[in-house]
Amino acid sequence: MSNVLNLEKLTESVNKVVAEEAESSLARNDLAEVSADLLGQVVGFAKPALSAIGDRPIISHNVSHHADVNYCGGATDETRYAHRCVPLSCAAFGPEEDCPRANEGRFEGRDLAARADGVLVCLEYSGSWSRWQGSSWGWQAEVTEYAGPSEAIADGWTDVEGYITSLADKLSRAVGKRKDRIEADRRRVEKLGAVVALLSR
Repeated sequence: MSNVLNLEKLTESVNKVVAEEAESSLARNDLAEVSADLLGQVVGFAKPALSAIGDRPIISHNVSHHADVNYCGGATDETRYAHRCVPLSCAAFGPEEDCPRANEGRFEGRDLAARADGVLVCLEYSGSWSRWQGSSWGWQAEVTEYAGPSEAIADGWTDVEGYITSLADKLSRAVGKRKDRIEADRRRVEKLGAVVALLSR
């Protein structure tokens, strides 16, 4: 009788776990769906300003190092991505050193960004670095274009609220930064216009 009761309890536990897992899976799917919708709408809403606050990230950086461990005086060669982008998962683009206190190591990491056209992209970094005199090192970024926010979330970019906060912060900090440049350009327009008018007489 005891064995039968234990089997019944085991069966009950199995059924509950299966039901809870099914419910949990549905909840995760619902969360991923609403997160993708939200991220897509926010990026779409910010799209007209993305080019203004973004830049072309470096996707290849190589150094012919011929100085000491504290100063890189070597020749540098860089390649930039063809599109302007705004980083969403970080403050600025770039790889991380795996062991910053060592004299050599690997570059790693990846960044999520919104391109000026609203497409989400992932920059995944790889390469090696060295502080040894005479060494050469560098890194590259492989760029993956996502078909949409759902694909980005499925690839591990799940901190949607954090990405939205990052984008909002970058937009907020960009407000007013162009006033001095605008005023300077206006003054220059007046000066050059006066010269043109003088020469046209």
